Amino acid sequence: MRIPFLSDRHCENISPFTSMKSYLSSHLHPKQCRRSGNQTSCLPHAIELEHVDEGNRRSYVAHRVPAFYTPVYSPRFVYGCVLSASIGGILFGYDTGIISSALVVFYRDLGHDLSREEKQLLTSLTSGGAFIGALIAALTTDAIGRKMVIGLGCIWFTVGSVLASSAYSVALMSIARFIIGVGMGLETMVTPIYISELSPSSRRGRMITVYSLAVTGGQALAYAIGSIFNLVSQGWRYMFAFGAIPALIQVALFPIYPETPRHLIYRNQTADAIMVLQQIYPQAPPSDIQTLVQTIQDDVNRSVSFDQGIRRACWSWKQLHTVPSHLRSLITACGLMALQQLSGFNSLMYYSATLFNIMGFSKPIEAGLIVSGTNFIFTALSLKFVDLGRRRLLIGTVWGLPVALAMAAGAFSKINIDTNLELVATPPLWAKVLAIISFAVFVAFYAIALGNVPWLANEFLALEVRAVGTAMLTMVCWSSNILVSATFLSLVSAISASGAFGLYAGVCFVGWVFIIFTYPETAGLGLESVRQVFEHGFGVRYANQLQGLRWIDAAL
Repeated sequence: MRIPFLSDRHCENISPFTSMKSYLSSHLHPKQCRRSGNQTSCLPHAIELEHVDEGNRRSYVAHRVPAFYTPVYSPRFVYGCVLSASIGGILFGYDTGIISSALVVFYRDLGHDLSREEKQLLTSLTSGGAFIGALIAALTTDAIGRKMVIGLGCIWFTVGSVLASSAYSVALMSIARFIIGVGMGLETMVTPIYISELSPSSRRGRMITVYSLAVTGGQALAYAIGSIFNLVSQGWRYMFAFGAIPALIQVALFPIYPETPRHLIYRNQTADAIMVLQQIYPQAPPSDIQTLVQTIQDDVNRSVSFDQGIRRACWSWKQLHTVPSHLRSLITACGLMALQQLSGFNSLMYYSATLFNIMGFSKPIEAGLIVSGTNFIFTALSLKFVDLGRRRLLIGTVWGLPVALAMAAGAFSKINIDTNLELVATPPLWAKVLAIISFAVFVAFYAIALGNVPWLANEFLALEVRAVGTAMLTMVCWSSNILVSATFLSLVSAISASGAFGLYAGVCFVGWVFIIFTYPETAGLGLESVRQVFEHGFGVRYANQLQGLRWIDAAL
């Protein structure tokens, strides 16, 4: 039975307040349960969904799949896997945050006092390495699995951290930072895929936010470690060496967490996928597990059987740019990720200690804890809200970013910094206080939504293009990151700190408008359902219809 309002050509014939509810009452009522063994399975009646192949404009009816059904999951197993994978987030956050402390205490330990350009180089090389790491992940994650790519990332992190802690020249430190960056690219590309494919749809947003919380926790840890070792002779060596510890812990936990069911089914390892699903949903009867397997298998069947590696990546690349629904999902995902990086947040994460040092703070690293601490606290707060609605959360918070940045621009208009990044005169106290307050307000608005929701955007991508699409998403992340990290100090020197923050404010306002028109609400929808959204333009209205179906079904 096909739901009429799921097809564009029938939308005008159905009233969402009458026919939708009558249909739900008769076909999707949660009380229509069936017996399976000794347990009752409240599986809603399955529905047939019309699928449109935009590559050749064919329409066909897909396999019958359950509507918004997820069995009761095992929090212990799921959170154990998510926390183990999220150690990669700690690595990501720590190695992006520790450079802020190190730049203040390098002194002449690398052979000479670092110039502005060398500071930007050491900061941005990690992002450059991450860009390459994302490319490597795109070519390997379908072939060797999500879990194995995470393990490879740990190796790169460990090697880079050890090399950085023993560097005695800018050249050697540059190589070490690049190696760390490759590990970042591998981890940040694959870990969100791993978590989203392993998590129940009703908790997918929260689980990805756990990863974001690990990132912010790693950043706060970096500032804490920096404040401990900043007075120690060559203490920056201990700062970098500490980064190898989380990587070694994640390697030790490698045997504990499994490969994702979707990848196992994709590789025709259905028996192993069933074992993982039984661990995720231990109380579900075998018939419900089989239903989930069939739902995933239907999604897998929509992809094309190609050799893995470059040939597969090239095919996925073509699909992403020639199939309109894939292209729209890619534009939305990459646009939001670009906004996350170009909003100016990383200028604070990388250079807040440098800015506080220029402003005359006696303990600039400790002052930087205001940024990282606020980020961690409000990311933790977002755990409560992210599965209630990503779109609502973004629209309700991103508007605060240009406001806070305008406050920062006003404060720095009274803090005169010359082209050599030195303070011209002692700034008024109120300007320094306003700068700190504006940073805290900006980070708070950022952390609640924009800091973590873009990492959920891989859920927009259909399975057959998810690996390459997520790699592109990660490459957009790091290329945008390079643009900020490699230019911020030069930007401050050229147009002043006030002008730089004013520029970021304009970017944030444009990004807020972009979200309103292109970002659909997908909270609570299964990954197999999300792919339909972008077959209807950018899917904002269509996603609202699906959400209405979901909530009405829950109320019946």
